[in-house]
Amino acid sequence: MAQTEAIFESTPDDKKTVDMYYSLMELYAKSLNLKRVRELQNAVKKLEATPRKEIIPSLIYMYSSLNSMSHAHSLYNRIAPHESCANMLIKGYFSAGDFQKGLALFDDMIRTSIKPSSYTFTSMIDGYGKAGEINKAEDVFYNWLPKYSVPPSNILVTALLSSTHKKDEIMQIFHKIPQRYRHTDAYATVINVLFENRDVSAVEGLLSQMKNEGLQVSRNVLTAVVNGYSSLGQYSDAETYFLQAVDDGVQVSNQALNTLILGMCKQGRTDNAYSAFVVAENKNIVMYGTMISGFMHNNQIDQAERLFESMLKLFYPNTVVFNTMIKGYCKAKLNEKAVQIYEQMKRMKIPSDEITLMTIAVAFKELGRDDEANACKKQAQKMNSKTRKISKRKREVLT
Repeated sequence: MAQTEAIFESTPDDKKTVDMYYSLMELYAKSLNLKRVRELQNAVKKLEATPRKEIIPSLIYMYSSLNSMSHAHSLYNRIAPHESCANMLIKGYFSAGDFQKGLALFDDMIRTSIKPSSYTFTSMIDGYGKAGEINKAEDVFYNWLPKYSVPPSNILVTALLSSTHKKDEIMQIFHKIPQRYRHTDAYATVINVLFENRDVSAVEGLLSQMKNEGLQVSRNVLTAVVNGYSSLGQYSDAETYFLQAVDDGVQVSNQALNTLILGMCKQGRTDNAYSAFVVAENKNIVMYGTMISGFMHNNQIDQAERLFESMLKLFYPNTVVFNTMIKGYCKAKLNEKAVQIYEQMKRMKIPSDEITLMTIAVAFKELGRDDEANACKKQAQKMNSKTRKISKRKREVLT
């Protein structure tokens, strides 16, 4: 998108073509940027009064995702019947809890010979589940799928299980599903809910059941277990399953591994955390930031500095990582180093945020550099005021 925006902005207005407007409008619609879409719509009206049909699917996606269903449906009427757009509308209506209109559109699909798909019924099950209408979600799964010859795919099974976060309800739904459809993603979904309900014994029972049914413990299952134990503060158990994943050649998600590393660092077990960090594949800047934060939290400044330097060879740093270093130095009363890393941040043109400015203001104050401390505080306050105004404008976009 950035390249398309740059080309568009660098082109004089009298040289901008309708195609350029529509290309950028489609990108903004897919990213749900309603404000920019409206700006471009108003601009393109001067060149072309009626919106082109090829942009309509992206606009329907945007309006449906933003629950602006009247706009979405009025656009759909211009191109109906249209399979993917009909499915987007059904998803929008069911997400908004307007089941009557969603079902009416479903009937229109059938009348116009559009065959419902897994996507159609996933939207229905998700919508009913969100509204707590579990019986209706099950009715779709057990009666509508066979009626329209749609097989119960993994995504449909997962959608049905995701219709509740209550332990007893999800276990009842799970055991009702025929064994041949209880795939590893289904197990992972149930395990997540059991951890939410802090029922560790039920999790262990489910893992045993998986083994008895001859299912391999998958990435999603191990991720759910590692993340679940970490969320309960049982980091030793989480570490055990993580090491099992390593031995089995299975990679848990970065999000779960970050949670585990962070938890072990909070316990002061940075050696264990770093061991997990080292064996992790596909390390990203967030994971580096987590480990650096862990070292700083435990006042292991040398290790944090070495890892920070290693990270700079692989990734272009962001504000969060620099904030971690600045806060760690300030906590250790290494104010000169805090200022040095702040200066490095400015040289690299990494933007400061309120946390950066308020933290470095403390370092400047400790060093007796009051003018610089006050300047940073004023800049942070100005930034805070601007953020509040932007948030207010965003809330007003759909009004």
